[in-house]
Amino acid sequence: MALISDLVAAIAEVEGLPEATVALAARYAREAGFLSQGARGRNAPRATVTDCANLLIAANASGCVVKDAAKAIEIYRGLELVSAHGGKVERRHSVEMRPIEHDKLRFLDRRGASFGEMLEAVIERFIGSELENFMLEEAVKYV
Repeated sequence: MALISDLVAAIAEVEGLPEATVALAARYAREAGFLSQGARGRNAPRATVTDCANLLIAANASGCVVKDAAKAIEIYRGLELVSAHGGKVERRHSVEMRPIEHDKLRFLDRRGASFGEMLEAVIERFIGSELENFMLEEAVKYV
């Protein structure tokens, strides 16, 4: 995987955030122990899937107050999935939840898992292109 500085740059670019803001959120997260630490430069540790999930949470859940990045990670990582479902079917006056039908998405059907664990599972599947390929296959059906 990439370095944390690479993740900072990628998140800033994709989300249209100032890179300095994401870097500052990363700094606060690192100081609180939520991101990998180690040497600098060539010997810097590679970012883990957990680092990626934590940085995404820090950049998105702390809002404009980047000094609260660590608190946001702590809160959001621990949110628990209470009702696993595959989607909703909207009826005229109600919403019905239905189970996940695609085998490739069953990893999302984990009642009791935390938001952090679920986000890591999604990231892992994107790293291996498994989820990306599935989504592209599904998107073609609607073109």
